[in-house]
Amino acid sequence: MKFFLILLSSLLLSLFACKQTRSTETTPIINPTTTEAPQPFVSMSKTPCYGKCPSYTLTIFNNGHLVYHGKRFVEKEGIYDGTITADQLTLIKEKIDAVHFFELSSKYDNQATDIPSCIIEVNLNGKTKKITDRVGAPKELKELEKLIEELVFNAELKKAEE
Repeated sequence: MKFFLILLSSLLLSLFACKQTRSTETTPIINPTTTEAPQPFVSMSKTPCYGKCPSYTLTIFNNGHLVYHGKRFVEKEGIYDGTITADQLTLIKEKIDAVHFFELSSKYDNQATDIPSCIIEVNLNGKTKKITDRVGAPKELKELEKLIEELVFNAELKKAEE
């Protein structure tokens, strides 16, 4: 349900966002021979804690478009749009394959209540998997989360009109 809400808000933002001129380096990868709408590729959320843990949600689409929603204790609060390059999409796909994402457990957790979670969902090659990472995830999964964060936080993000 949460993923559906992220998708719906992302699509609505895309429909009402102002047209922007972008350099060719960050132009989304769109196949001109198809009219298919971009599909969510990776969605990732960081949940809050009782302290100052960063809380945000992001969605990267299969065409390179991304939507970021900074909620609490993040540099950018609010909703932002941006893009990543084809090479960066490929880098994420390669890392997903390298960590054997679809073979990992769906949940890494324990009884502690004040630990933030990273919830990551991947849609790739007809497969979908969601992993909740709170405690004890393999370091390779943590590396994938870090890679996605770095690519999104280093992208040119434009604040969406609210």
